[in-house]
Amino acid sequence: MGEKGARILANGPRTVLEMLQISLCWNDVLDFLRLIGLPRSSDPLSAPTPTSASVPAPSPLQVEVIRLPPIAMMAPQRGPSEPPRRQVTAVEWITGEAQRLKRDNKIPAGISKTAFAQMLATNMEEAAKTDHSISIKPVGPGYILNQLEGWSLWPISSIK
Repeated sequence: MGEKGARILANGPRTVLEMLQISLCWNDVLDFLRLIGLPRSSDPLSAPTPTSASVPAPSPLQVEVIRLPPIAMMAPQRGPSEPPRRQVTAVEWITGEAQRLKRDNKIPAGISKTAFAQMLATNMEEAAKTDHSISIKPVGPGYILNQLEGWSLWPISSIK
């Protein structure tokens, strides 16, 4: 990419396009057409030849070439020691976290349903930021509050 006249057209996580401007004279174009097998007799672009010195030479043809870089440049780079993230649904994570909190006696006695939902939501946000072994989208405490009984996580004594 560091070539003179190069411009970046698009640059995203998977696409990098590079455009180069080059100048060609008609003779260069005709030579290329002949190279690919166009017979001279069917030359549709025969260059005009100046008949006198006062007629200026034709201006060069401007051509823009777009090319993709090698695939290796486009692929996201991952360290060899970084394992892929495991997809975890909200209900799976919340159920596991509630079971862990109960097993470790981390749930205060007499906690309200709202406070318990808030505790789970806070822990879930923290896990989404810090636990790089899982991929999870945190949900809010209101959603958790509405689902606790359906997931058999309320009352606390019903957690297995």
